[in-house]
Amino acid sequence: MSFVDLIFSWLNFGVLLALLGYVFYSQFLPKFIRDIRDRRAQRLAAEKLREEFFEKLAHIQEERERREQTYQEVLGKVVQWKQAEIERQEALKLESARVLVLAEERFKKGRERAAMQRIRARVVPQALAQARLELYDFFQKDRAGDAYIEGVIKVVEQRTKESYGRGA
Repeated sequence: MSFVDLIFSWLNFGVLLALLGYVFYSQFLPKFIRDIRDRRAQRLAAEKLREEFFEKLAHIQEERERREQTYQEVLGKVVQWKQAEIERQEALKLESARVLVLAEERFKKGRERAAMQRIRARVVPQALAQARLELYDFFQKDRAGDAYIEGVIKVVEQRTKESYGRGA
């Protein structure tokens, strides 16, 4: 190989290298740059989505904690209301039992009063008649005694009528 062949082979090599460089620079380099930019944009978009996702996740976690706290508060109120209702029911039962006892006592006292009134209605007239007979026998000889006895009997009869009139 001669010197000229060597120079031409190096020139051919240089031209070929320049041609390949030109083709690479004009055709493939913009595509590589575009791919790199697209991938960078995709990576930035993915990072942005990732940040938004973590922000939403944090917000969801805060919302869940807030709702859990609200749930606990409401649950506490429900328990408190249940306890108050149980206490109210117990108080109502006690009050009903107390009213029942009072009603029974009133009924019993009413029966006792009615029995006493029936006894008075039978016994008082008999006692008055018996007292009248005994007093007449005792004071029969004296006319002043008769007038006194009649006055006492009238007063007793009047008071008896008054006491029956009041329902005693």
